[in-house]
Amino acid sequence: MDVLTSGQKVMPTTTLTIHTAKRLSVPTKYFQLYYVWSSGTIVILRAYTHDQRFKRYYKHVPALVDGVLTDPGAIPNGMKIISSNAIRRNFTLPVPDPPLPWAGGDATQEALEQKAIGFNYLGGKAPEASLYRYYLPDKAFLDTNCPGGLLFEVLFPICWNGKDLESSDFKSHVAYSDAGAGGGNCPLGFNHVINQIFLETFYNVAVFKDRNGFFAFANGDPTGYGGHGNVFTAWEEGILAAATEQCGPITPGSPGADGITANCPVFDMNPVVDQ
Repeated sequence: MDVLTSGQKVMPTTTLTIHTAKRLSVPTKYFQLYYVWSSGTIVILRAYTHDQRFKRYYKHVPALVDGVLTDPGAIPNGMKIISSNAIRRNFTLPVPDPPLPWAGGDATQEALEQKAIGFNYLGGKAPEASLYRYYLPDKAFLDTNCPGGLLFEVLFPICWNGKDLESSDFKSHVAYSDAGAGGGNCPLGFNHVINQIFLETFYNVAVFKDRNGFFAFANGDPTGYGGHGNVFTAWEEGILAAATEQCGPITPGSPGADGITANCPVFDMNPVVDQ
């Protein structure tokens, strides 16, 4: 399992704490989207059923290390990562994105971090690509274009220095590859490739259609530029490594190649219980 939160500095201490706890409660309040009425009243935005409101993916995305295309290995247990920045309130890069591969100012770690979040409408006229826009659209846009809700995405870095499970900022031990979700090149000093974690959170913004107010995250951010996510890996020993090796490569006919977790023989699936 992974503990996934959005508190900038809130992380469990050890994998032992997680594995021995009968019930683990980790603050995830910053993933909550709130609606602020014009009167000033604030309400939590409820989001669908359990299996719809939050999804996480472990993607098999190779990257170039010193020019050699390298398959990802499993994220080691105990690794702690923060993706993006909770206090960001602007976007400093060209819009729209220049064509891939990115270079220069568009390929710095600061730039790639800004591009590691996305907001996409659901149920609109045409599907949008992942990480399509890097901000929370205003209320008028959401009312017009999001009858199926709003999708918030967080992309985690896949390049690792190979030695540190965490760093003082929970970021410096890992790095983004220069093609974002598509892999690309790992920077110098980050010669290990790990699973690409991709988070999705679904919000039913349509319930406030034509109402007076605005949306904001629980950290007070109405822009969405401060969207971010945390991960602390705490899988049962060997499970993620086995799944990465057996079900990660997208080879026709291989188990789990269709991306459906239940089809990967490494996992014993439990029924989803709505909460």
